Amino acid sequence: MPPITGARVRCTAAFIGGSMIDFAPFVLPVATELWGPPRPGATKTEVRFGDGRTVNPQTGQWYDHQDEKGGGVLDLIERE
Repeated sequence: MPPITGARVRCTAAFIGGSMIDFAPFVLPVATELWGPPRPGATKTEVRFGDGRTVNPQTGQWYDHQDEKGGGVLDLIERE
């Protein structure tokens, strides 16, 4: 199978100052700060925000269904 072009590695952890930091627990507070409060309709694995945006707090991932883009916490901060 050929590699997917234009794909981004979705990172939820990074080494900073020699220590591994897991950013997954921060995805929901960061999304709430940037996108406003979640809307009704959450599932066991997803929290939903307006205009087709979802966050999975367990994995630390977000996805914007309108733009067909997603990633980890740092990707969300960079994007917004």
